[in-house]
Amino acid sequence: MNSCREIIVSPQKGPSYPVVVGVGLWARAVATIPPGRVCLIADRTVFDLYGPSLVGALERTGRAPVKVTFPAGERSKTRRTKVGIEDRMLAEGLGRDTVVLALGGGVTSDLAGFVAATYMRGVPYVNMPTSLLAMVDATVGGKTAVDTAAGKNLVGAFHQPSMVFVDLASLATLPREETWCGLAEMVKHAVVADAGYLSFLKQKAAALWRGEPDICCEAVCRSIEIKAAVVSQDTTEQGVRRVLNFGHTVAHALEQQAGWRLSHGKAVAAGMAVEAEVAFLLGLLAADDRDVLLGVLREVGIWHVPTFPDPDRLVHVMSWDKKAFGGKIRMALPEAVGRMCSGNGEWSVEVAPDLVLTALRRVWGV
Repeated sequence: MNSCREIIVSPQKGPSYPVVVGVGLWARAVATIPPGRVCLIADRTVFDLYGPSLVGALERTGRAPVKVTFPAGERSKTRRTKVGIEDRMLAEGLGRDTVVLALGGGVTSDLAGFVAATYMRGVPYVNMPTSLLAMVDATVGGKTAVDTAAGKNLVGAFHQPSMVFVDLASLATLPREETWCGLAEMVKHAVVADAGYLSFLKQKAAALWRGEPDICCEAVCRSIEIKAAVVSQDTTEQGVRRVLNFGHTVAHALEQQAGWRLSHGKAVAAGMAVEAEVAFLLGLLAADDRDVLLGVLREVGIWHVPTFPDPDRLVHVMSWDKKAFGGKIRMALPEAVGRMCSGNGEWSVEVAPDLVLTALRRVWGV
């Protein structure tokens, strides 16, 4: 695959920006990023893989970047790491003409984007995702955040990137666990908006696991199109954007209870199974559609039954999720494959703790 595809994201607030998908995009990225001093932010694993070539490309244009790295993993997505990055930027004398370049997966995108949102009261940033999860989800839409002891992504800001460059070549170095994470979000997008896409993912699962470029490009672009369409309607998650949280109320509680050692993909896959059961128990989702989703999770190869210490504690954590209102658990729930429940325009549904526990026991046998 040699050609590039471009998808435009048009937020309600702020300018539109392109998401460019292709292979070998570093040169184009370097030539088109906004003017100013460049701060390259990446975790150490990703920097070792891609940093030297990107730094070299920048230096050849006369834009030697300030390089800031941090330990890989969700446990680095904290306020403490953010402060360390900002202190380094200040020590380097970076000003309001700074451009943040976020190179890496979802953790880097969330963290570097949050830095960009607050540094000097906001500077532009460019996303260069290297994981499947970041390509299809984290780097599009402007959600930036860090985790806290109380829960995931509880401190953050909406700050749209200036542009996104999705280089599919980086999928060749992706660990299996990271492929799992991306596939889970792709299944979520299909359930939210496109039943045909869900069938495609089921049929092409083996090719996606192998990283076949043309199949991956088609799937990545479709997921980005779905997210872009939703985000363009509701930039700051006051309504329809909440549908993208399907599976995530349970997932975020699982991640927090596991001390951030459970991958986001496994948590989301498990969360979708439980929340589909919740939708069925509430009479929103037909048994056939529920079974289709559970079947796809198995056939795509991302079915997961997690272990956790206490179901009651898990449900309690859900009441602290950022999607909760007044301590009440709320979930984005499907009413069919490809269509979400509007919830009288709120695009989420209040769910009683006892019903969540029932769904947990039915799906996971706990």
